[in-house]
Amino acid sequence: MNLVGYMTTKSSNIKTLYLLRHAKSDWNDRKLSDFERPLNVRGAIQAPQIANVLAAKNNYPQAIISSPANRALSTAKIVAVQIGITESEIGSEKRIYEANIFTLMYLLQETSDDIDCLLLVGHNPGMSGLVNTLSKQKAAPIPTCALIQLELEIDAWKDIAPECANLMSIDVPKKES
Repeated sequence: MNLVGYMTTKSSNIKTLYLLRHAKSDWNDRKLSDFERPLNVRGAIQAPQIANVLAAKNNYPQAIISSPANRALSTAKIVAVQIGITESEIGSEKRIYEANIFTLMYLLQETSDDIDCLLLVGHNPGMSGLVNTLSKQKAAPIPTCALIQLELEIDAWKDIAPECANLMSIDVPKKES
């Protein structure tokens, strides 16, 4: 009996995950807590630059989840405007602030499967650790305002696991000359 016509191969779905470390922050006002620190002048230049890089890609995030820390949320808002997402559509998730790899993975596993492309805005060392855990290719520590694109070989966000992703790109803003 010829089974070729009856056999189907399940094709793996691909999810896209963009990881964005917040833009450069200001350390000048010692009265502000780490959580409250704003973007500095360089960060205010970096964020629109990296937003333009994301806008030029052929796969826009359907959702943005950001740390509520001032510098991260400010970065997320600048990027969102550039790709047509309103500020009110940005999810603010307190677990991202000071998150370790496991917390970030758990958070991603909670993502709705209706979302095929997600942008997560957060902090180091968690973001660098997450890239190096999820990706089959390893990356150096992520500088401020670096945008990482991962293609995850998963059908559902709950399936996220170590080395389930391919590192597609690392983009950093241009340095001022």
